[in-house]
Amino acid sequence: MMIKNKSIRDYLLLTTQKNQILECIRDAGLIPLNFKWAEENTEHAHQGEKVYLVSIVRYLNSDFYFKFERDTFDKYYYKSHPSTRYIDEVLKSRKYDWEYAIFHFREWLSRLKEQEVPDLWEQLQKYAQQETFIGTAEISNTPFTIPEFESIISSLDRLYAQIEKNFNLEGEQLAFVKREIEYLKEATKRQGRRDWIHTSIGVIISITMGLALSPEKTKILWDLLKSCFSVILALPAP
Repeated sequence: MMIKNKSIRDYLLLTTQKNQILECIRDAGLIPLNFKWAEENTEHAHQGEKVYLVSIVRYLNSDFYFKFERDTFDKYYYKSHPSTRYIDEVLKSRKYDWEYAIFHFREWLSRLKEQEVPDLWEQLQKYAQQETFIGTAEISNTPFTIPEFESIISSLDRLYAQIEKNFNLEGEQLAFVKREIEYLKEATKRQGRRDWIHTSIGVIISITMGLALSPEKTKILWDLLKSCFSVILALPAP
């Protein structure tokens, strides 16, 4: 008999369950920011039952996902891609409790690592080669002056705001970018010009990888960096 008085959203995972999923991703050695939660209609409603929403976690820039299906008796099923070595999609018919759902999610993560996921490093390398800053080798490694330091801090604040605006970031993703920008601010105090420029490139690479940006968005990020630091990056050797 179907459980009564449940809304269509009552079959979504709880926050505590999503937190467990986050730990699974970390334990698997994968980057949590490369995954995104979504909601989809159940595929497990029987004829005459209402269609309700269930949780699905997707791997960014790919068609890989793990869907946490539930029935009206609160038993879990799952649908995933990749599901096997041959990459298929299977809605498992057995009923599981939450612990078994976690077990199968961990298995999916291990299969995910074996598949041909988008090679973000290869994508990034293409842009890194194109975006090498001309004249960097000729810039001395002397410390920044106080006016230059103040200009960089202001430019970093502007860069953070533009990243937030252009990529519509929020929550953990936005906090991640803020930590990277704060790291770059701190590096300005202790690094010379040339070292800092190399560090800034490394930070952009970190943000690109952490957010799993597409090639198009990666180029936007490089352009934002150059726009914010056009004066600093063009500094002549004293």
